[in-house]
Amino acid sequence: MHNLSLRLRSFAAAVLALLIFIPLTAVTLEQAFNGSLSQSMLQQLRVQSLTLISEFELDNTGSEALMPEQLYNDQFNMPGSGLYAFIRSKESVLWQSLSTLNWQQQPQFSTPAIGTEAFIEDFSMQNNYFLYAYTAEFESSRGYQPVSFYILQNKQVFNAEKDKFANTLWNWLGLIALLLLILLLVSLNAALLPISRLNKQIRQAESGQLDRIDQRYPPELEKLKSSINNLLDTEQQQRSRYKNSLSDLAHSLKTPLAVLSG
Repeated sequence: MHNLSLRLRSFAAAVLALLIFIPLTAVTLEQAFNGSLSQSMLQQLRVQSLTLISEFELDNTGSEALMPEQLYNDQFNMPGSGLYAFIRSKESVLWQSLSTLNWQQQPQFSTPAIGTEAFIEDFSMQNNYFLYAYTAEFESSRGYQPVSFYILQNKQVFNAEKDKFANTLWNWLGLIALLLLILLLVSLNAALLPISRLNKQIRQAESGQLDRIDQRYPPELEKLKSSINNLLDTEQQQRSRYKNSLSDLAHSLKTPLAVLSG
């Protein structure tokens, strides 16, 4: 790790940040979207229940439901439409919609308290359903009698919409992540360009092509540039002193060498 370049370290840190940020963003947006869809489904089923209650009448004996042959919502009239309704009282089914005509199994419901509603987002039978239940009281010859209304909505459309959103979300986030990586690479190269220039001038100074580093750099590198120039000046002064000392030594040796040679 200590031998990795600054460029590689910065790029690895950016990739790690994206790997954490992108999935967290996707999960958060998916949960928010699913919660919004569930709330929208609750509102729809609540309206369907109120419509069903408005069309319902209880006979005087309290044992039969008086319902029109054709309901206002056509989905209740078509078998296998995906929207189903049951009306129960005292653990017995008073009525069920025509959409349940092909059902082989009677669902087992829990009864909400009078005046309260229940919403189950994953009611499992042969398929998965949204379940909305509401219990109200109706007058009969036996007094007020609790009647429970149950609306079931197949989750197939909901799941398809959820999967479509998830696929679209991940595709867009993947594209955004790719664009961010490209932008990070370009920004990183631009940010490290002064360091590359300084490194190039240092190599030129080492080879003797430059006496001083003369280009301008960002404030963070100016102090380093000054230190390097001071070091180069000191080295040049030392070389000059060595040269002068050698020159003086050579001059002082000329006379003895001339005598020895004579």
